[in-house]
Amino acid sequence: MSANNLEIPNFIYVNKFAISCFKYTEAEMLSLHSYLSAAPDAQEERNKILKQVQENNIAFDYSGIRLTKFKKPFTINDGIIWKIFKNGNHGEVIGQAALFWLKDEPKPDWWKILK
Repeated sequence: MSANNLEIPNFIYVNKFAISCFKYTEAEMLSLHSYLSAAPDAQEERNKILKQVQENNIAFDYSGIRLTKFKKPFTINDGIIWKIFKNGNHGEVIGQAALFWLKDEPKPDWWKILK
């Protein structure tokens, strides 16, 4: 999933996995401000990880509580959040992307390369 770089970002891409986790339709997710994906009491932790992304372009090992459309909490694990650049690593930042799992489970081989 990814969000744009507006003052209050909203999602600009979601895959079927994200849709199944958050229980929104694709259209609903693409109109949702990204901060609304986290529980109110998880906003501080979310802001900390986003600050790491701001400073380092990427952050690893993020876990946190998220909310479905129906306000039911669920936990994301082993998340990676990174900046999206318009023209490679030297271009304008146009958003952030995220990858996560729902439970602590064995990861694919390519995951080990990222870490």
